[in-house]
Parts: sequence; C-alpha cells; structure tokens
Amino acid sequence: MNKQIITIVFIICATSLMGQVAINTTNFPDAKFRTEVQKLDGNNDGSLSSAEIKKVSSLNVYNKSIANLKGIEHFTALTYLNVSQNRQLAILDRLLYLVFLT
Repeated sequence: MNKQIITIVFIICATSLMGQVAINTTNFPDAKFRTEVQKLDGNNDGSLSSAEIKKVSSLNVYNKSIANLKGIEHFTALTYLNVSQNRQLAILDRLLYLVFLT
C-alpha cells in the first residue's frame, strides 16, 4: 500500500474515533440543511466535534426550503426542533400526521 492511502485511512479512522462528523454531502445530503449545520461549526474546520454536537439542544430551521433532514441523528442532545414551513419535508409531514392522529 502506498503512503498516501495509509495516511488517508489513518485520518479517517482517527476522526471517527474522536467523534467528528464531517459536514459533507454524505452526512448532510440536503444543501440547505447542510448550510444551517455549517453555522454550528464553531471553529470552521468543516466538521462537528463531539463537543460542538453536545452543545446543540435546540435547532430552528424554519422556512429554509429543506427537503431532507438526514444527519439530524447526529444531534443527540437535541430537545427542540422547528422545521415549520419546510414544505418539501413530505416524509416528516406524514410521520407527524401518524403521530398526532394515533
């Protein structure tokens, strides 16, 4: 194996162990949601540390034209989430409908 590949694998493993979540299209595929998540990156390093994640107990993404909330699962301290007026969130709308009508 060449040195570059070994280095890249080491960096990926080390980052995973440290609890870093890269702010990228894999972890946050919706560009508008990713833009909001980037605002939570206190040191602007392109990823969220476990400390940055733990600080997020409230998230307001009201009327941001978000269609996909994939990545929200990383916010383990989240107790308040406002996704009102994101009409593209059809799946979330269906889930809320089922929760409130059952």
